[in-house]
Amino acid sequence: MEDPVEDPTLIWRKQLASLENSITPIARAAEDTSQEDDLVTLVVQQEILTSLYEQACTIILKIEGRTGHSNRREALLPIYVKARSAQARKIRTEQQSETNQDGRYRPQLDQSIILGSSRTDHLPRLELPKFHGSATEWLSFKARFEKCVSTLTEDANKYVFLTKCLEYESARNTCEALENSGLPFNEALIKLEGDFIRNG
Repeated sequence: MEDPVEDPTLIWRKQLASLENSITPIARAAEDTSQEDDLVTLVVQQEILTSLYEQACTIILKIEGRTGHSNRREALLPIYVKARSAQARKIRTEQQSETNQDGRYRPQLDQSIILGSSRTDHLPRLELPKFHGSATEWLSFKARFEKCVSTLTEDANKYVFLTKCLEYESARNTCEALENSGLPFNEALIKLEGDFIRNG
């Protein structure tokens, strides 16, 4: 006897709850003025927040296509806007503190990143850290990656961003296999390090 197929709406609702749970700590961190992050980390966290929010909106549309209008987007939007605004303020402050010796601001980031763009097809020019397969670059890559995703709570979301960072195909394929096997993210990171770092 075949297992009953799970209702797609239930699957989407679980995915939406997971995304909302990942957005919440990022939003809290954005509004935490006692926390100091470097410019790169702030911009990458802004990119992560936007990506999670856009994924959530896509799933909400799917749910509404089956069940009609819901209030999930109205509840999520102010959280996202408030967090993005706080991130933009932090980025602007951090950028202004990084000056040349002559006192002029260094144009490290495109202004569209700082102010945020309402276009959904716009991506920040500053990307996530990349791993190209060299054992010598692993430790610095891992430290930067872990700092960038420190506010994410769901393993699934950490896997998504790690896969984007792995330029080395063998590492990327292994990461995908580990995720599909259900291995917790932290254990997968240790396994990757063992396979591609200690063994060269």
